[in-house]
Amino acid sequence: MSVGLGSQSERRRAPAIHFSKQEDSTTSTASTNAAEADIDQLLPTTTIPVASSKCNSQVLKKIMLDNISPSSSESKRKINVAAEAQFGGNVDVICSRGHFSYVFSSNLYCETSKDLVTCIAFRQTATS
Repeated sequence: MSVGLGSQSERRRAPAIHFSKQEDSTTSTASTNAAEADIDQLLPTTTIPVASSKCNSQVLKKIMLDNISPSSSESKRKINVAAEAQFGGNVDVICSRGHFSYVFSSNLYCETSKDLVTCIAFRQTATS
């Protein structure tokens, strides 16, 4: 499965910020709550494809979170050993203390972060 746009989607909204200059705190709270309800109805929504999810296996995600440490080098080795034991075959792992860009095709993949370390693990799809 390639990571990409799918037919399923979820809706997300930008956060609303509200300001109120009321002297009476009771009046301020009531008017702020009413304003939030009104503004929520007016906010634009953005459709975000569910397939853009960065993980298709909760088992792999748990393995990764259990094995990510402050060292990206140690993290990738531990995740690789645990994932290959769980799923069999080769599971490639990349870890970094920062953001990176990548493209791959896989039927098993996950990207997750813990503290400052981000890791991606995936099984390479066989090509003929």
